[in-house]
Amino acid sequence: MCTQTRVQAPSDPDLSQCDYGDDFERASEMARLAMAFSGYPVPEQLFLSETASWDQTGAPSVIGQDTILTALSEVSAPDAITLTQIVIEGRAATVSGHALRAGQSHLFCHVLRFTDPSRTCLAQIVSFEHRG
Repeated sequence: MCTQTRVQAPSDPDLSQCDYGDDFERASEMARLAMAFSGYPVPEQLFLSETASWDQTGAPSVIGQDTILTALSEVSAPDAITLTQIVIEGRAATVSGHALRAGQSHLFCHVLRFTDPSRTCLAQIVSFEHRG
């Protein structure tokens, strides 16, 4: 079962430097989801499977809706973020780019895996970030 969590929505992400294919609306939606896992506000409509998991570089896996939401509230947003690529295919999407944290550039990628091809309910998030 997938339930919705409502919190403050982020502003529209800047996709001006991003390769996202031909579906701007869907790419914007995926960007907002991924940015939440980088520390930005959680989108107004975030659907998580009850057994959703979030795997991050250098951190233990986080499993379950409430645990993921708590973990999201503890992530600090970068000073700046540049999205460079969004790929959407079937039940998955990837969002990658560069984040500036404490004056250092970091590369990141969020892999979003959904419960079905409609891409409305997140089943797994895999996040990679490293200085680059």
